[in-house]
Amino acid sequence: MRNYTYAAIIVLITGAAGVLIGVFESISRSRKPWGFGSLHAPFPVKDVSTYNKAVGRLWMITGLAIAADGMILYLFPSRTVGIVCVVLAVVIYSIGTAWYVTSIESRFRKK
Repeated sequence: MRNYTYAAIIVLITGAAGVLIGVFESISRSRKPWGFGSLHAPFPVKDVSTYNKAVGRLWMITGLAIAADGMILYLFPSRTVGIVCVVLAVVIYSIGTAWYVTSIESRFRKK
């Protein structure tokens, strides 16, 4: 197999797990607010159902971004091109995630 094939497969499986967590959180009817990166929200939430859908959407976007990194590793077997593309993708993903988490918190935090 090529240089990064095993790494790409592992990253794709991880991305799929993130998407599945997002789907579960989006359709969950739980009265408990879910968190991103933890099992509960770190702050009191106004509307739990809408908050869980927003966090589920974040998990799905995260899973897709991680799966895209796996595809980049698979499609660009050259060490330099593949690694540079993955690093740029992670930087863009990190900025987008920080912005979205901040917007979720500002919309759903109880005053």
